[in-house]
Amino acid sequence: MIYSRARGAGLLRSAALLMALAGCGDGGTNTPGPSGEITLDDAWSVFEVGEYSDAVILFYEILAREPSSLLAESGLGWSFAFQGELDSAATHFAVAAAGSSDAETYAGYAAVLLAVGNREGAIEMAEAALLEDPSWVFVHFEGVDYRDLRVILASAFFGQGPEFFVNAQEEVDRLAPDNGLSPGDPESWNGHPSYAAAILSEIQQIEAKHGAEILL
Repeated sequence: MIYSRARGAGLLRSAALLMALAGCGDGGTNTPGPSGEITLDDAWSVFEVGEYSDAVILFYEILAREPSSLLAESGLGWSFAFQGELDSAATHFAVAAAGSSDAETYAGYAAVLLAVGNREGAIEMAEAALLEDPSWVFVHFEGVDYRDLRVILASAFFGQGPEFFVNAQEEVDRLAPDNGLSPGDPESWNGHPSYAAAILSEIQQIEAKHGAEILL
């Protein structure tokens, strides 16, 4: 499940930027840099230190200035998602995904859709992200990458029912190629009473090893 987590590095920069935005910075201006405008880099810098609600403010500032900015929409999607505000996250990701072919947007949207139970949508977005960038890495949060998308796919396919277990198995094989599971061989089920129980256990083990808790 998606949840928020604060991180400590760079908090002074975040605080200084927010003071400037509020008009309390250098010279009493409301600008953080020479350009006089909040930038995407500024907003992501705040996101990266775990100040997600403040990142929302900055991404909205950018969107007010550039209403067609799909990158700001995506930033809002991630910021709301990390706070657990899934409806708001989905709304902004939907706008961004409709107008761009950005792996970062598709990946965040996939995680949100899985979290709200839309497995078909999660599969579509995760596959789109991997198509755009098979080695995708989320540069704004350490440890979130293409492997999380594979876990999302495995979980979503499994949740679709037995007819999709073969698809779930394909994702499991990519992340744990030595798993040895075979639907027709009970001896490969590692003591589980059914193939379904065996593959679910394998997915859960992969989540624990490769999945970013922030996304799953």
